[in-house]
Amino acid sequence: MEVYTTENEQVDTLRQFFAENGKALAVGVVLSIASLVSWRYWQNHQSVDLMAASQSYQEVSDRLAAGKPDDVAAAEKFVQANSYSVLSALQLAKHFIEQNDVAKVEQQLMQAQSQTREDNLLSQINQRLARVQLQEKSGITR
Repeated sequence: MEVYTTENEQVDTLRQFFAENGKALAVGVVLSIASLVSWRYWQNHQSVDLMAASQSYQEVSDRLAAGKPDDVAAAEKFVQANSYSVLSALQLAKHFIEQNDVAKVEQQLMQAQSQTREDNLLSQINQRLARVQLQEKSGITR
């Protein structure tokens, strides 16, 4: 550690440090700020997308409860292209069970099975799929 005898030596050393390292420090600060702003923007973008998907899921769910053919088609389309596709597929399976359309129930459950990554939900889907396949094999109708 250097010992400075006067303030002028300290100022000169500080000037020399900034002359040698000033550009690197400025670039580092600018990159840090840009990274922080970009991260915040990305987080906000993700949040907005998830909120929009949630609202869309709620609308599709409400429309599916009405049971109109156009609403069922819209729900099937929603299942294909959304992060809520597993939940939508399960609701469609419920709708098709009420309509006694076992083939479509099996199709929706298999689609939900392929898209889920959560173990608890996957076991529930597997159980429902097994029941449907058993019902289909034995020829039992609801």
